[in-house]
Amino acid sequence: MGQTFTVGVDLSGASDIQALSLLNFDRNVVEQGVGGRGRLLKQQASPSVVLSSEPGDVDVAVLGMASGEMAGTGRIAEVTFR
Repeated sequence: MGQTFTVGVDLSGASDIQALSLLNFDRNVVEQGVGGRGRLLKQQASPSVVLSSEPGDVDVAVLGMASGEMAGTGRIAEVTFR
C-alpha cells in the first residue's frame, strides 16, 4: 500500500494518429502521479503532450497541423501511479 509503479504504453506500426485515449482507470483504487512523453512521442515532428482530460484517464496528442500526426513504433508515454 502506498507504493508507486509506472505503466509504459507502447505503440506499434502507427501512422496518421493525432490523439489517443491511452488508459482509463478507477481513481478510487489508484492515484495518478506523473505522466510523461515516451521516446516515440518526443521524436515526432510537431509538439506533443501527455495529459489527463479528467480524473481517471490519460491521453496523448500531437499538436499542430504541419506533420501533426504520430507515426512509428515505440514508447509513447509513461505514467506513474500510487
